[in-house]
Amino acid sequence: MRRFVLSLLIPLALAAMLVAQTKSRTYQRLDVTDGPVAIASATLDPPGQLQIQTCEARLETAQIRMADLRAVTVSSATGRIVEIGDVLTFATHGDATNARFAKTGSTTGVLMIECGQP
Repeated sequence: MRRFVLSLLIPLALAAMLVAQTKSRTYQRLDVTDGPVAIASATLDPPGQLQIQTCEARLETAQIRMADLRAVTVSSATGRIVEIGDVLTFATHGDATNARFAKTGSTTGVLMIECGQP
C-alpha cells in the first residue's frame, strides 16, 4: 500500500512542478534613457524557467518613443510616441525582444513590464 501511495505522489509532485514552470511570470522596471534601451534578457528568458511568450508594459512617467521590427532605430525624434498611461502589448517573444525605447525630453521614462505565458 505504501508503494502504491508513493507511486501516485511522485507523478503528482512532478506535474505540480511543471505547472509552476509554465505559469512563471517575470517583472521589470525599465528606465528609458537617451539611447535605445530594451527589455532585459533575464526578463524575457528567465534562468531555469520556460521562455516567456507575451509581455505587457505600462508607461508610468514621461513621454517616450518606441521602435520595433518595422523601424530602423529609435531616438528622441524617431519612433512611435508612447504617452504616460499607455499600455504596450507584445504578443510574441520576438516582439518583446526587438522593442527599443528612448526618452523624448529631459525626463527619464519608466516602463513597468510584466511578462509570462499566455
